Formats: sequence, structure tokens, C-alpha cells
Amino acid sequence: MQKSRMILAFSVLIGIFIFGCQQPSQNTPNTPAATQNKNIILSDSDTGGFVRSVSIAENGKWLVAGFNNGKILHADLIAGTKTYNTIDNLTGQVAVRPAAGGKTVAFKIGDGSRVIAGVTDFKNDSWAGKFPAAFDMDTTPDLSVVAIVTLPPYNKNGELFIETNKKEKDVRFSDSGAQAVSVSGSGKFIAVGNEGFDALQPREGRPPVDKKWGFNGVSLYDKKGQLHWKYKTASPVDEVKVIEERSIVLAMTDASNLIALNLKTGKKIWSHENAAWFAANDKYILSGSNENAALFDINGELIWKSSTYTAVVGGPCNLALTEDGISIIYTSLGNVPADQSKKEVVIFDKSGKVVWSEDINTIDMMTCVAISVDGKTWAVGTEKLEVFRAI
Repeated sequence: MQKSRMILAFSVLIGIFIFGCQQPSQNTPNTPAATQNKNIILSDSDTGGFVRSVSIAENGKWLVAGFNNGKILHADLIAGTKTYNTIDNLTGQVAVRPAAGGKTVAFKIGDGSRVIAGVTDFKNDSWAGKFPAAFDMDTTPDLSVVAIVTLPPYNKNGELFIETNKKEKDVRFSDSGAQAVSVSGSGKFIAVGNEGFDALQPREGRPPVDKKWGFNGVSLYDKKGQLHWKYKTASPVDEVKVIEERSIVLAMTDASNLIALNLKTGKKIWSHENAAWFAANDKYILSGSNENAALFDINGELIWKSSTYTAVVGGPCNLALTEDGISIIYTSLGNVPADQSKKEVVIFDKSGKVVWSEDINTIDMMTCVAISVDGKTWAVGTEKLEVFRAI
């Protein structure tokens, strides 16, 4: 499959929001930190879609959110300005990630055969390409390395696309598709979560595929596309994360197994069961499943676990983590089916104590959350996007 660069057409609307213009929202009465004060510094429900990704830049100034109708919200949380962007009039799911400085954004827009991904400042400095069946994207903090993986239908081989300084590398898998990718902080390593053909739907009218056919597991490449190692798992890998500073690769299978692999050798270091989607940095790992929410240190040692607040397992955007171990999770309260339970977004401190919570009234399983590096600003996205700041 060839990828061509393209000129992007932007549609931009500009808005202004004023800090402190709204009353501080109230915490849930049963929350231990019910006296904690905060302001809603941004509330947005103008896009007409559901939030599908949200991130706060490392400098804490910029926020970017993608919706399921092709719109991108780019907000300056300090200046109080925001823009709504669309690209080439595409609709569908939007995944976004801001650069550390926040002004430039990596994006993936579209569904199925119509997917565009690239990097843009929403002005002139942009590149993009067409990536049919693109499933996941990740970047370095400065967006200098962008990796995209594809998961084609009908048991076709997937691909890994690597963009470095406007150069391209295309790696075609021989025995799988892929639904997860992670780029290390330096851009030297790229981990791929592979899904074998035994896990894909066959074309209607054709016989079922051989259940032993295809590779489920983790593959590690360098930014030149050279394969370093492969680690086979019993089921497809839904999420991966390279922690280069600790020389490990984390992987989560669709059987809710969290596995830590040695970055150099690909050998397993440790694993945990009942640990589904996760967020991680070089100190902590936050995991959430339909049985519990838990925080581990980077060596896999349990710090705290909650069976009262269980994660609503909708995807990796349901939880986020700071360098100090502050956690934010979209949770389901109580041991009842998820569609019947009370849903909240909850912030835990490093010890597992609830320090903030808010009821969520939505039918959408993909409620997305984000939190700033210092833990003082956080975002919750459903049909609307709200950004809070501690005061």
C-alpha cells in the first residue's frame, strides 16, 4: 500500500472562553475530598459529537480533543482561546496528540478506507497521508517520529508506517494485523501490538480461518523499520507502551493480562492478570479492568487496588496518570453490570485515596480523561468537554 502526502484543507472557527466565569462544581457528597475546590475553566458542547481523545500538553498550556464527527478542538488554557478545526471535511473518529509545546498536533481522522493521519499546526506547517485501515498512532513528545499501524479486514496483512523528519518507512507484517503502537521517548524504538488472523472476522461466505494461524503478540522495531524481536502471546495485544528509561515494554492482551518485557531481549519480566487498559510512565502503571482499578510501581509491585471503583473498560482514553502517581479513571461504582451502575470520573492520590469525583451521565462507554503533568488541571470528555483546575 502506497501512502501519498497531501495538502490539507482546514476549516477553522475561533472562540474565546473566560476563566472563572463559572461557579466551582461540587464534589460528590461521599467523596473524601468533598471540600476540595476547583473551577471549570472550559465547558464545550458545541461540536455535536462525542469526545474520542483528549490530551493536555506537557507545558500545561494547551489542550487538544478529537471528536467522533471529525472535529478537533485546540484550546489555549492560559489565554482562554479555542479553535475548532476540521481537515479535508472528513468525518469519523479523531485521535489527537499535542507536541510537548502544544501548538503542533498529530492527528488521525476517519474510519475504514478513508483515514488521513499527519502533523499540523492548523496553519501552514503540515503533512499528511492516506492510511486505509489505520487503527492506532503514537509519536515522540516533539512529534518528530510518528508511527501508524493498520488492521485491515478479511485476514489481510497489516502495516507499520514510520515517519521521521518527513521521510517514510513502510513495514508490512507477514502474519498479522496490528491494533496498538508505541514510540519511545527518543524515537529509537517502536513497539507494535499484533493481532493474528485467528482473531479477525473472515469474509462472509468463506470458511473459518485456522485458529493457529497468525501472530498474536508484541513486535519491537527501530525507527528504520528493522525488527529486533517478537514475543508471542496467547491472545491479541490491545495496548503497548515503551518505557525506554526503564528498558521495558508493557503490553496488555485482550485476555486482560498485563505483561512487562525486557526492551533489549523481549523476554518476560513479570505479568499480572485482570489488568486491562493501562497508563504508564517511568515510575508508575495505572490499570483498570471490570474487576478493579490498581496502581503498580514500574517493577510491577502493587501500590493500591480498588474493587469498589472498577474501570469502565472502553479504551485507553478512559484513564490517565501523572509522574507523581495521581490517577484519573472513568469508573463504574458497585458490583453490578456496567450498563446499570453509577458511573463517575474519579481522581486518586498516590495512596489510592479518592480526592475528587464527578458523576457521569452518558450512554457512551468511551468517556475520555486527561490530566496535566502537575495534576492541577484535568479534562473529562463525553458529549461535552469539561476542563477543571484546582484552586
